[in-house]
Amino acid sequence: MNGYDPYGSDPRARGTAPGRAPANGHAIAAWEDTASTPTDLRERAARLIETRDEAAALRAAELYLQEADRVFAEAAHQFSQAQQLTGQLERDRSQLAASRSRLARDRAQVDQQRHALEEVGRELALARESLLGKQEQLEAMQEQLEAMENEQAQRKGRRRQPEDTPAPAFPNSGPISMRPNPGAVRTAADFLQCLQAFRLWTGNRSLRQISEQSGGQISASGARNIFNGSDVPSRLVAVDAIITGCGGSDTDRAAFAAAWRRVYLGQGR
Repeated sequence: MNGYDPYGSDPRARGTAPGRAPANGHAIAAWEDTASTPTDLRERAARLIETRDEAAALRAAELYLQEADRVFAEAAHQFSQAQQLTGQLERDRSQLAASRSRLARDRAQVDQQRHALEEVGRELALARESLLGKQEQLEAMQEQLEAMENEQAQRKGRRRQPEDTPAPAFPNSGPISMRPNPGAVRTAADFLQCLQAFRLWTGNRSLRQISEQSGGQISASGARNIFNGSDVPSRLVAVDAIITGCGGSDTDRAAFAAAWRRVYLGQGR
């Protein structure tokens, strides 16, 4: 091989080494079949080289290099896959960071909206308290005005005479099924509608009659405000006065009192 002597200058090395059989094609084939790992190839290649058989040594080295190339290629492939996984992991981390950032912004916006709603709720509560106070003041002023009118009429001898008031008892005949049922009341609108229906059921008494029949517990203007309003009266005594003024019984008063509590207290007051 280009003047190279693999056996060295010792002419005795050209023969068969003592205690060793020369390598042949069958031995190399058997060796190739049994070699399975780079370590096996390296060890068996070393043994073949010691046989001083040039062909066997070259074949062993060739197979060893082929296996080394295969192992290197496999390692390179695994390294490439690891790099791909690393890149994917970095992209996933970036997306996760972006998602966390968006979530933080959304939470901040929700907190701002919640604070704004809480502020609006506090303002509405203050406004409601103010309106209730003004309503009570207005009712007190109306009662004072009616008292002054009655006093002036009494002084002039022109005090109004009470109108004829129908008897408070309900007849045993008639469309009893049309009688208002406070037990079915659930909302403020239901309550006011049932109260107006009860007034009609008892004969549609005038506001002055209701005031006089109630013994002055409610004024005519106060009853008018309740019938024309859209909210449940803030005082149960006003509702009780209307039922009494309409000629209602104790059972009717108790039923409307229960409906008032269910609606008025159920509104969060």
